[in-house]
Amino acid sequence: MIGFVAVQSFVDIVFHGADEKTVGALFDRFSDAVILDQRSLWLFLLVYLVIRGPGLLSLDHFWSSTPAAD
Repeated sequence: MIGFVAVQSFVDIVFHGADEKTVGALFDRFSDAVILDQRSLWLFLLVYLVIRGPGLLSLDHFWSSTPAAD
């Protein structure tokens, strides 16, 4: 998904001709930039999951902590 978001952003900027207003800028006071603001949020969330894992409220944790029925 991280690679998909990166390729999607690259294609939108290079081949679809997104202008500066559409691309936006990081850490500006306007949150209406379609590409940079929204895609940075998705990349942050996906990288967080890669680094920290799913956590205690995930099905992976639930399934790994339940004993197998013999």
